[in-house]
Amino acid sequence: MNKPVEKKLIIYLADLDHFLPGNRLHMPLGIGSIASYCKSVYGEAVDIFLFKDPDELIAEIRRRPPQVLGCSFFMWNTNLMFKMIEACKIISGQIITVIGGSSIARHSDNYKKILERHPSLDIIVLDQGEKSFANILKRIIKENYNQESIFSASIAGCALRLNKIGQITRGEIVARGVDINTFPSPYLAGYFDKFLQAGFVSMLETARG
Repeated sequence: MNKPVEKKLIIYLADLDHFLPGNRLHMPLGIGSIASYCKSVYGEAVDIFLFKDPDELIAEIRRRPPQVLGCSFFMWNTNLMFKMIEACKIISGQIITVIGGSSIARHSDNYKKILERHPSLDIIVLDQGEKSFANILKRIIKENYNQESIFSASIAGCALRLNKIGQITRGEIVARGVDINTFPSPYLAGYFDKFLQAGFVSMLETARG
């Protein structure tokens, strides 16, 4: 068993989009699945909140900075996402910033260039989203949020800077994902309630792999 953290981890997951006239905004299915899976693993040790609106996210970061900010990385939100991460670090340099998504090549070393270009970014999820992000939380919980210890070794499924300023390292490859039937649906878990009420387009995952 991992030793308990001294405080509950507050985690914000964001699938940021451009709220412009004519845009059809879709449910953040990816981060919803990550939230539901991680909550099923770590239970009361974590509180996880989802965001699509950049203005809502930055207001909440100012009001209550999280310990971890995870952002979905897509070609259409690249600049928005990195500006949010930079702003997040200005508000609180202690927030651990994470990105992951389909715009990151898993089978190349492009992650090194991303980390070199963006000093406000701490960790890149390269492999299966739920398991790899859960591995980050496992490290944080195990090390009681001691950042020097968190960044002292690689994390499976992820890339990071050792001790945040040194060598960039890629952890062990997480080759297999999770069975989507083994953790609660993010719809039934309530993670999508506010998005449904706002009229977002629903999305479903029926199979994987």
